[in-house]
Order: sequence, then C-alpha cells, then structure tokens
Amino acid sequence: SPEVIFCENKKPEESAQIAKTLYSRNKEFLATRVDPKTFKAIKKYLPQTKYNSDGRVAFISNAPRKNGKVLVVTAGSSDLPVAKEAICTIEFFGWKTETLLDVGVAGLGRLIKSIDKLANADIIIVVAGMDGALPSIIGGLTYKPIIAVPTSIGYGASFSGLAPLLTMLSACSPGITVVNIDNGFGAGVAANAILNLAKKETLDTQKDAVLKIEMNIDDMEPKLYDLFIRETIKSGAVDSYISPIRGKKGRVGIKFTALVPVKNKEAVLKSIFKYSTSIGLRIEKIDREKLKRKFEKVKTKYGEVTLKNSFLNGQVMTSSPEYEECRKIASKNRVPIKKIMNEVLREWEALLVKQQQ
Repeated sequence: SPEVIFCENKKPEESAQIAKTLYSRNKEFLATRVDPKTFKAIKKYLPQTKYNSDGRVAFISNAPRKNGKVLVVTAGSSDLPVAKEAICTIEFFGWKTETLLDVGVAGLGRLIKSIDKLANADIIIVVAGMDGALPSIIGGLTYKPIIAVPTSIGYGASFSGLAPLLTMLSACSPGITVVNIDNGFGAGVAANAILNLAKKETLDTQKDAVLKIEMNIDDMEPKLYDLFIRETIKSGAVDSYISPIRGKKGRVGIKFTALVPVKNKEAVLKSIFKYSTSIGLRIEKIDREKLKRKFEKVKTKYGEVTLKNSFLNGQVMTSSPEYEECRKIASKNRVPIKKIMNEVLREWEALLVKQQQ
C-alpha cells in the first residue's frame, strides 16, 4: 500500500507539502481526516485533487480501473461519514464500489429486499455503531468476505464505539474481519489487499470460438487479392489475410486465411468460391481470447474520429484511432495520416486530464 497522510493534528500547510511531495514521486496521493482548511491548502498546489467533505478524504489516483466490486453497507445514516472514508479509499485503489445504506437491525426488511447486492459483491464492508450487530447478521446471509467497522455513534452505553467493537469481535458468524473504531480507511485498505490477491491470476478477457478457413492458391492474379479480401470481410469474416508460400515443385503461391463466426460460415464460403480460384479449403474451429474494447468519439480540429481502447483488468492496454476514418480525413485535408492519428491521441489524453480535474 502507498504511504498515506493522516492530516488530523497537522497544520494545513504541513499536510499540503507532504501531499505535494508524494504526488511528485508517485503522481498520486491519499490523505485522510482532511478538514476544509487543509483541503484548501492542498488544492493550492494540486488543483486536480478530489475531496469528499463527509468522509474527510482528499486524493489523486493514477490506479487503473479494476474488475472487482466492494459493497459498503451502513446500519444508519449517522455511520455515513465513516463509510465514505472507506469508499474513497477503495476508489483510490481503482476498485468499483456500491452502497447499501440504512439497513441496520431496526430496518432489516430493507436489507432482505437488497440481498442480491450481497451476492453480487466481491467483498462487503459493514459500518455500524450502537449495538454493532449488523456484520454478524450479514455474515449469516452470505459467504463473502466481510470487513466490519465499528463507529462511535450511539448513546452512553456504547462507550464511543467500544460496545460495537466488542460485539463485532465476538460475532458468531465466522470469518469476519474487524478494524478499529471509525477506521473506514483501514477497511478500504484491507479490502484492496484481499482483492489484489483474489484477482491476481485472473485475466478479464473476452472469449469466443470462430472458424479458421484456409486454402492454398497458386493460379490467381495478384491484382485480385485486394478485392477478394474485401469481399470476404464484407460477407461476414472478422479477419482475412494472405501469406506467401512455396508449394510442391517449387511453385509460388499464397495461403489465404479467414476467421469467421460460425453463423456467417455459408455466406463467407459463397464469397470465397465466387471471388477466388479455389476449388477446396480447410475449416477448423478455434478458440479466441481477446481484450475488452470500448469505442470513443474524439473531436479534433480536422473532424471527429473513433478511438478504440483495449482493456486488460480495467487498465488501458492500447488506444488506436480507426484507420479508415483517419485515412479519409487525411485525404480530405491533404495532411499525412500519421498527423491525424497523433492529433486524435493528443485530444484524447487532454480529455482524460480534464475529466480528472
């Protein structure tokens, strides 16, 4: 875990200087117990800082978005500041969060109605004061890891959080992890550590199966290759390409390969036999694994271009402007296509910086 600034009892300028130093080293920082004066001091040096006044957390994160979700549950609305400290900490590390609020023992009907949320979470953080019984109840409803956070909310006999702390430590439901009183930050760090271990070996990729159709051709005019490839893609192939080969008796030719969804098989075969000289081919079913993709529209001074982002476990691996769109714009504006593609990437990076501010 990264070094974190505990701002309580520090002077605002002192916390701000530490945040500035940490950011210069790591391009990120996390600060807890941040009051408005301290946030103002930090923002003077780091204007892009995010701040949650209820949770008293300030941060800048460069963590990639990750494929894991933490459900943060509160017994009552009074527990929300501690819950928000946990939420900000989790989001700093790049994980998704969801909330289930005000579902304590006085309102268990609301908890039962939302039981699907418990099933869909990877980890559950339960924040409760008063008698602190909620984590044990949730532990009896799910086998998911539970991190219990006692809060100082309650009347005199709760002893400023000691009573719920002892209740949680004495829970009958097995496997409940308990952190210190009002320590939403500690719960968030624990959730991050568990998720990092659980997700370490898992690749969040898309999997499917396609047909690989191949044939060798040595009697076709090379000038027809381009039309042949375009027509097979048009008829439903997801990819189509040729490779040079040397066949029997030293004859030079090409190996044609097409990757085809099963549902498009007949249409692609018809196109192959129509636009090539082939009289036979080979078909093999293969498994594919590929990165998840998301398409974004990016506005440039030359026009709008589609950008294809590829992700692995929530982190962007590649960003590629659509070639055909860039080619048309380059031709229209009489500029090199490389200049158009670089302009798209610059505008996209500028947009990301603006969104983080």
